[in-house]
Amino acid sequence: MMASVMNSRLCSRKWTNIPASTTCAPITSGCLVLQWWHVEKARTLWDEMIQEGVQPDITAYNTMISGYCQSGEVGVAEDMFKNMLMGAIDSSATTFEWLVRGHCMARDAEAAMLVHADMKRKGFGLAPEVVEELLDGLCKNGRVENGFSVLREEKKRE
Repeated sequence: MMASVMNSRLCSRKWTNIPASTTCAPITSGCLVLQWWHVEKARTLWDEMIQEGVQPDITAYNTMISGYCQSGEVGVAEDMFKNMLMGAIDSSATTFEWLVRGHCMARDAEAAMLVHADMKRKGFGLAPEVVEELLDGLCKNGRVENGFSVLREEKKRE
């Protein structure tokens, strides 16, 4: 009950009095967490905040990308990632990790490997649990050799 009360306060508020420099990450994160990853409600709030001049930062983008990936909408997460880059916001290791996870959940090993390659070019490594998810996704798709390659590369990073 408390979660729904908190959610209604977070998500129904109008954003006209919030300074443009305020981050929307805690708000979108609150909607995602309190509503168990209801990304459409968070997206509505996101769009409303942008219309009011609130500029999302990397944390806000990562929150939305995470929500889309966890809800199985990795294509929308990729679109959000592209919008982030067009807005001159640099990606982080977390951004790439969620995209790798999303593609693995969608059983798209090829896309997960492409994201991993982009991640390496940017100088980021994967967290151990994401390496495990990528290896699992590759092996389930018959790409065992790619899995060994990822494992060797990540071991070198240590």
